[in-house]
Amino acid sequence: MAERRSVPGTSERRSVAGTSERHSVAGTPARPGRQRTGRPSKHRGLAPGMVATADRFAALADGTRRHLLEQLATADRPVSELVTGLDISQAAVSQHLRVLREAGLVTARKQGRHRYYQLRPAALEELRDWLDELEQFWRARLTALGDYLAEAPG
Repeated sequence: MAERRSVPGTSERRSVAGTSERHSVAGTPARPGRQRTGRPSKHRGLAPGMVATADRFAALADGTRRHLLEQLATADRPVSELVTGLDISQAAVSQHLRVLREAGLVTARKQGRHRYYQLRPAALEELRDWLDELEQFWRARLTALGDYLAEAPG
């Protein structure tokens, strides 16, 4: 019987048909030089400008991140200061801050051994502007619908 050899960074499992398949261990490519495909984009079908808006709304959906933004609204703060008053670890707070930074809601600057985070109000203004445009659009649509229904026989 032939000896099975395992390729480093892969695991082997049997498919429903009984043939063996090689699968990547998380974080390592299945074959050298090939990109892992990962999950499909959650932004499929969104216009490029909408991706940033969607990311910002997703970032704001979490209560802990909203709390961090409220704290940063008063002053720039290091992670160690943001952790106080929260029931989560400093590593978890850092992950939340990374999401906020990637969404463009906060910026970070290094000062000595500390990284200070500050709120980026322009990002919130962009969201507000987008919501205002959306509100105007729907108000116009609903007004047109109301006019149509008022004119309709019936």
